[in-house]
Amino acid sequence: PKGACQQCVLPPPPPLSDYLPPFVWPRTAAEIEGLAQGVEIDFTSTMDRVAAVSDADASVETVLRPLMGAPHYKTNKAVVEAKFLQHCSTDSAVREAADKA
Repeated sequence: PKGACQQCVLPPPPPLSDYLPPFVWPRTAAEIEGLAQGVEIDFTSTMDRVAAVSDADASVETVLRPLMGAPHYKTNKAVVEAKFLQHCSTDSAVREAADKA
């Protein structure tokens, strides 16, 4: 509404947390390729499940929620582990594999 302050209009921020998933950083190009292949398999499986949902059974839980959490997003732990070292590894083979992931 006109004249309302941001505090009145915006929802409260989410609570802060120090929780981080226990990342396990791959050390070789082969490990990164394995992570990337696993993500691709999970992605294909998720998309196949969603595609198999009939129109009568389509819902937030059967279609939207699986697509919102699809395994290829950058928030996926395996994707983070596979791609992170493209920025900081001293090994060019690891950087290249992480970049391709």
